Amino acid sequence: MTRQEITKKTRRMKTSTRNYIKSKQAKKAKRICGLCKKNLHGVPHGLDNARAGKLSKTQKRPSVIFGGVLCNACRREVIEEAFKVKEGIKQMSETSSTQKIYIESIVKRL
Repeated sequence: MTRQEITKKTRRMKTSTRNYIKSKQAKKAKRICGLCKKNLHGVPHGLDNARAGKLSKTQKRPSVIFGGVLCNACRREVIEEAFKVKEGIKQMSETSSTQKIYIESIVKRL
């Protein structure tokens, strides 16, 4: 590795026995909503999988339907559309194509 390839994330380490390059892993990105791509609240970010797996269940994601997948606004819209489809006010073909996956899973649960 040349000097130009070494970035801020890597450091040269000297010990009495050898010289080596130590690199830092980048933080994990924030989780985003499946529909609107906004940041999700209530889910951990910046942790690698090993550390996130050691958290308790309530610290990993909210315990609501589609918690950790959809933001609050999108989840509310999807639930309203699912009830409209269930009651026959709307047809499944009239809903948006991005929401169909979530609407179908809610209708199955009802």
